[in-house]
Amino acid sequence: MKGAFLLNLGRYEEALETFNEAIEIIPKCGFALNGKGVALMNLGRHEEALDIYNKAIEINPMDGYALSGKVLH
Repeated sequence: MKGAFLLNLGRYEEALETFNEAIEIIPKCGFALNGKGVALMNLGRHEEALDIYNKAIEINPMDGYALSGKVLH
């Protein structure tokens, strides 16, 4: 949740760090992967974000957030 709050505040670098920490603990956490994708997109790191969305989709092909993140960006 901390990462989502940081995203909403526009603190993308901090949000990215928080999502990375969560992914270290739970590598297949769709929420953290998608949040990381959003943070990366907002930082202009589009290729990295696309890789993260693809990873989330690989884990869960029906992940609507990852699918829409991939399509919208």
